[in-house]
Amino acid sequence: MPELPDFELVRRGNVAYLNEGGIVRMKNFDKQAWDQIRTRGHARFIIRHGLLRWGVPFGLVVTLGQFLYDILTHAATPSLWSMVGSFIFLTLAFGYLSGEMEWRRCEGAYHENAV
Repeated sequence: MPELPDFELVRRGNVAYLNEGGIVRMKNFDKQAWDQIRTRGHARFIIRHGLLRWGVPFGLVVTLGQFLYDILTHAATPSLWSMVGSFIFLTLAFGYLSGEMEWRRCEGAYHENAV
C-alpha cells in the first residue's frame, strides 16, 4: 500500500494553508478568497484586518492593563490624555505591523505555490 504524504491544515489569519512536510501551500478556495481581498486593496486590508482586528484590542488591553496595574499598586495614575495617546500609538503601530505582516504572508503564498 502506498504511503500517503503527511499534511495538516494550518490556518493563519483569513487564509488556510496545507502544510506538506514543511512546504506551506495556499488552498484553491482560499486563493480565490485572497484574490477578492486583493482587489479591495492593501489600505482597506490594513485598516480592517490590522487596525480593527489586532490593533484596537491590543491597544485596549495594554492601556487598560497599565491603568489597572497603576491602580492596584497605588502608583500615580496617568492622565486621560496620556492614556488616549498611548492607546492611539499602540493601536496604530501594532495594527499596521500585524496587518502588513499578514498581507505579505498571504501575498507570498498566493504568488508562490498554489495547489
